Amino acid sequence: MREAGVITLGQLVNVCGPRLDNAAALTRQAGIRAVRILNQLLEGWRHQLAASELELISKFCKGRKPASHDDPFLDIRLTPVLGNVPKSQLLLKNVQPVDSSSSTGKLMYNTLVKILNQRSLAGRVDTTETQRAEWRSLYKPPLTRRGRDLQGRILHGAIAVNRYLSNINSNISAECPLCDHREMVFHCFSECGRLSVLFLLFSQMFSPAW
Repeated sequence: MREAGVITLGQLVNVCGPRLDNAAALTRQAGIRAVRILNQLLEGWRHQLAASELELISKFCKGRKPASHDDPFLDIRLTPVLGNVPKSQLLLKNVQPVDSSSSTGKLMYNTLVKILNQRSLAGRVDTTETQRAEWRSLYKPPLTRRGRDLQGRILHGAIAVNRYLSNINSNISAECPLCDHREMVFHCFSECGRLSVLFLLFSQMFSPAW
């Protein structure tokens, strides 16, 4: 069908007519001899269309109904296929079919992301309520907004350190400017030797006096 140039409903109507019943014309267009199979295929497509949609197609072909942006769009249902990944996995157990007319954009996006990354998600453990509460604590006073944003970016690895900048600009070295280690996010904020004096000062400031 793709090679014959019949991949949209409009192209199919142009070949088979508004009632989608001219299987012979479709066999000539697609170069397929199995008329019985094409009849079954057309019948299945007709059943997928509502009576109002078939009437709309008929009026359009007769010139009585010009195309309009207000015309109803065909409802599309996406059924996820998980392959060999068991649905009992925590991050994949709630993956359900989504409909273009009733599902929200967020639900459709989350479903598509889970399906495309099902193998990497199969072994992951879902975040617990305790962990979610710990994340929320990063965005509460007395932390300033700037401090909250910085901590969130550090924990998500969203900091432009040299290790990542060197992939974009070959003139930038991936090494830390203060030592000979690669400048990763955690190296920059916790592992670099230049921070030892600062951490020692903090421990003296905040340690009990007794």
